[in-house]
Amino acid sequence: MGARSGTNYINSLRKLKAEIWIGGERVGDVTQHPAFGRCARSVASLYDMQLERPEAMTYRTEDGDRVGLSFIRPASAQEVHKRGLMMKRWADFSGGMLGRTPD
Repeated sequence: MGARSGTNYINSLRKLKAEIWIGGERVGDVTQHPAFGRCARSVASLYDMQLERPEAMTYRTEDGDRVGLSFIRPASAQEVHKRGLMMKRWADFSGGMLGRTPD
């Protein structure tokens, strides 16, 4: 998947209209719900980091697209290291509390 913005992620959540239930009630818009909205915005921030720091957070595919480093298939120790640094940036941002980051 190509690098995307946080706004793109939030909009896709709204468009998806997944069937989410909590406390016996269906959630209309997870991006605005008290139980999910802040987490959705935190994940959106991770995507924004890719666009703010493309050299550190993405790589170029053979066709020239920018893709998040979480999707790289490392072919060298340097690529493994670079992917690890990207993951650490995400973990540092979230204090390690987003266990299901978009990787």
